[in-house]
Amino acid sequence: MPKIILIRHGETDWNRQGLIQGQTDNPLNELGMSQAKAAAPLFQNTRIDAIIASPMIRARQTAELLATEIGYDCDDILFDSRIIERDFGAANGMHVRDIYEQVFTGEVDHLESEAAIMDRVMEGITEFAYAYPDPEQVVLVVAHSHVIKAALHAIAPETYSFRERLVNLSANYFTFDHKTEAWTIEATNVTVAGSDNETNV
Repeated sequence: MPKIILIRHGETDWNRQGLIQGQTDNPLNELGMSQAKAAAPLFQNTRIDAIIASPMIRARQTAELLATEIGYDCDDILFDSRIIERDFGAANGMHVRDIYEQVFTGEVDHLESEAAIMDRVMEGITEFAYAYPDPEQVVLVVAHSHVIKAALHAIAPETYSFRERLVNLSANYFTFDHKTEAWTIEATNVTVAGSDNETNV
């Protein structure tokens, strides 16, 4: 079964400040760049057949830094808008502590629903799995916190929710069975980079 590894981007200043950034296109900060480089040992002994990233700058920078460290040609990185971060609507730019519960109850104007983000994320990663059908193939997908949470919740709703805490540069391992069209979650929040921010959205 092909393996899809979903990776959260490195830290940004808004992560550091505890602000919801959603689709605001913020770059990595210095720590975020260091995290991307430090995560390389997770993949140096792994066959990498493709790197696919969100086109948002923090994900793109993470993918490029990680690719350079593991010897993958940055020109071969693919980008897919289905794995951009969730649109948090009116919550965008607010401090997490001030709007956290309203996000999870859906009481935020213009908030992209959980169902909507799950639909686009699962469409995207399922297409990636079909594009790389060899059981030995591995695809790195560099995306965002709620993109990964959407995949986790869509696949195992009784185990994972949108309240999961995913640190920056965490790797989350999925496999896809082409015969049964079933996803399996193998591991979550695997990291060698770590992060000292508490941002959970």
